[in-house]
Amino acid sequence: MKLRNLMAGIMLGASLLLTQSGCQNPGLVMYRTEAVIIPSVNSVMLGWHDYVVAGHATQTQVDAVKKAYNTYRDAQLIAKAALEKYIADPTKEGEVAAANAAVSAAKNALIDLVAGYLKI
Repeated sequence: MKLRNLMAGIMLGASLLLTQSGCQNPGLVMYRTEAVIIPSVNSVMLGWHDYVVAGHATQTQVDAVKKAYNTYRDAQLIAKAALEKYIADPTKEGEVAAANAAVSAAKNALIDLVAGYLKI
């Protein structure tokens, strides 16, 4: 639930940026990126949940996925903070780009890890 609230905040902030400018600004890029990343992670984590509930996951796998998910969540929090800084000071554009890259990398690592366990 906390992650959904976080993502709602990111989406709201990004949508506010959209009203400020019609060009490709970092907020718009983040908004579009999150529109793909969040459903992807949610889908993979639902599959992971089913796998764990069915009793197929080992404790080592559960721990590895938890660590990867926490890394992803932390990257999302950093991205939120970067977007907030950018809203206050548009010269912070580089921080948003770096945060977007970190979120994408954490998402890819999480999805690859879970997909390997689920053999998908």
